Amino acid sequence: MCAYKMTSGTTVCLQPLSYKKSFMKYLLIPFALFMVISCQKGVADITTPQTGIINCDLLKQGLTGNDAAMISKALGKLLNEQYSNENLTQLAADISAGCDITASLECFDCIKTNPPQSAIQLSFMLDNGSNATYVLDLMPATDNTIKIVSVEQ
Repeated sequence: MCAYKMTSGTTVCLQPLSYKKSFMKYLLIPFALFMVISCQKGVADITTPQTGIINCDLLKQGLTGNDAAMISKALGKLLNEQYSNENLTQLAADISAGCDITASLECFDCIKTNPPQSAIQLSFMLDNGSNATYVLDLMPATDNTIKIVSVEQ
């Protein structure tokens, strides 16, 4: 449905307003759905002050299973920091702040290996109500970032 307007011999078709409204609905509805879906975040993922993300459930699962690779995945980008006393202390603080886990740097470069290793102690309550304590042994990777060597109970 068009309304014609004659202006010095030319014809112009003016679109009705209802056409523009329906077009906007079809454009806005998928955009709104996309925004809602893309902004959802898992309950177990906690953003830390260092803008890294800790998957707390995966971290606990890795600790109970003595799985260093799973723990590395759970800590993600936080392990990309330079290996230093300050950054390991911050890593322990981020774990404590982001998860229901008490973490503390027990010692820096105290395990006399080549290169020396550090230890972070982590403890949390298991589903059965008992307390579990684990120690992460850490060392510098070849690029001097944080590398998890092992986990001990």
